[in-house]
Amino acid sequence: MPYASAPRKFLIGLALYARQIELSIDRTHGDWQGLRQFYKPRPQPDDLAVLLLQAEARNRSRWNLLQTFMANRPVPERDRWMMARLLFDFSAILRGYEPATDDLYCLRYCLSQTTSIFYRRLGMRRRLEKLDLHHFNRTGHLPAGKEINTIVGDDWLRL
Repeated sequence: MPYASAPRKFLIGLALYARQIELSIDRTHGDWQGLRQFYKPRPQPDDLAVLLLQAEARNRSRWNLLQTFMANRPVPERDRWMMARLLFDFSAILRGYEPATDDLYCLRYCLSQTTSIFYRRLGMRRRLEKLDLHHFNRTGHLPAGKEINTIVGDDWLRL
């Protein structure tokens, strides 16, 4: 199974971004215009998918046994491609496509599964899952969640 190592900070930010999409889709309730407005000032999913694939192609390396025992294990190629595909699918929604309910459930489920794989591979599953992440249509009585840049840093998109 081919492995590559994109910068860790980028992969953490990407996993959080995917989780944010998952939470936002769950709370959309058909408000596609509001969802599009929410993501307008944020990084665009198709740009992130391209960055992921470019970073992986640029940083291909052999994985050694020592790294296997460390928490930062690489994300398998099939999971990186799955994440990129899901980001492209979400990008279509932001460009105007209104998915059927079944497609939306499938997208959300696949995002959840792929994000979980990223979390485990980054050795941060428990910490990342407990984060109070800002997302679309967040319940009004809860305090504002944290933005990805606050958690990871403003430079997470620099490869």
